[in-house]
Amino acid sequence: MEVRVFLIADYANTDSSGKLNMLGVFDAINSSSFPYIHPLMFVVVKLNAELGEFGTERQFKIALYDEDMVEKGSAQGTFNVPVPQGGKRAEVNLIVGVRDLPFENPGRYEWRLLINDDSKM
Repeated sequence: MEVRVFLIADYANTDSSGKLNMLGVFDAINSSSFPYIHPLMFVVVKLNAELGEFGTERQFKIALYDEDMVEKGSAQGTFNVPVPQGGKRAEVNLIVGVRDLPFENPGRYEWRLLINDDSKM
């Protein structure tokens, strides 16, 4: 799997044709006090399947780590890799809504993506 997009946004969805929509893309959260609870964000991932992956099922895990590499939260699930139709790419969009995410301390935090236990980011 090739990661084409991996970001956080205020909102994200896909329309009926599969088009990925994102609003308010950001890479930093600012707070004047801690602990801080971020009310809502969406982790957005767009993947392109490679040869040999079409028609298979994959497991994913998206996890947030603090600067000491302590996991602060995660979401996981499965997805089916589509078979390309009509010359199109075999793409997968993963959108995970995260509500009321606590940040105990200021510092650097990092989202990571694993596909079948293989780190992609």
